[in-house]
Formats: sequence, structure tokens, C-alpha cells
Amino acid sequence: MPLATSVAACAPNQAPEEAILVEIDDWELVDPSDDPIPGAHEHEPCPSRAAHPDNAVFEIDTDHCEWVTISAPLRHSLPSDHTLDLLFFHSALAATDPGRADVRLWIGEVELWHLEIPIPWGSGHHDLQLPAPESFAEGEPVYLHVSNHGANSYRFGRVYRRSEPGQ
Repeated sequence: MPLATSVAACAPNQAPEEAILVEIDDWELVDPSDDPIPGAHEHEPCPSRAAHPDNAVFEIDTDHCEWVTISAPLRHSLPSDHTLDLLFFHSALAATDPGRADVRLWIGEVELWHLEIPIPWGSGHHDLQLPAPESFAEGEPVYLHVSNHGANSYRFGRVYRRSEPGQ
């Protein structure tokens, strides 16, 4: 399964500088007419129960619709020499017929990460460290997208900016 990650090393006894880029309560459903993900305009809007905060994570439940994109503005800038950290996990994925799920992360018009997961598939946990391919300004929209075959649950946790001390 493809997974784009990179891990940066820290000097001893120094923690990376972190800033919260998106809070759990910042996420909102994106109407398909405003969705930048290719193919969005072919889908109906999802009901609000399809995507909502659930304790310390934001849950997307594809029992209510198969195409879900959520968005939130960056609370801080993300310079190109920094890393975006994203915690993402899903329950065991099931469907009546085999299929696949697509999970994507975009900032503005730039796709930072894309994962295809075959369905059926076991539960998964992804603690991602994604280098910023360019600089992004505070307020730039962040998009998390799930297209899915079947009724499954996806959860997104923290979205942080990280840089190494001395950069």
C-alpha cells in the first residue's frame, strides 16, 4: 500500500517546534460544487451526520454518502522547510462487493498525499509526516477527502506544523 512519509530527526533534548494548523472543530463539509477534488461535481451533497467531531478526532462515516470532503483554513502558515503531521485511522473496511477507498489531503490546489486502500481491508493507523512541497499562507484551505465503497468509518486527528530547531 503506498504511503508517503518522511521523518525528521531532532537534536538531543530538543523538541521540534509545533503549531496546530487545524483544530478538530474547524472542519466543515464541502459542497460538491465547491470541492476541488476531481470528480466531485458528480456527487450529491452529504448530510451533516456524515462528518462531525467525535471527542478528539473528526469522523467521516461513509454509511451516509460515498464522497466526503471536509475543509478548514490553516491557522498558521506552513513554510516549505516544515513538515505537516497528520494522524489518520480507519476501522476495518467492508462492503458487499470489493472496491477501494481513496483518501486525499490537499492544501489549496496542491495535493500533498493520496492513499488508495482496497476494500475489504483491515483497520489502519497512519501517523504521517509530510514535507511541505511549497509554502502555504495562513488561511489557505486544507481539504481532507474520502471516497469509499461501502459503509465505513474514517477518523482524522491532529494536523500540526513541525520544524526542526535551528531551521
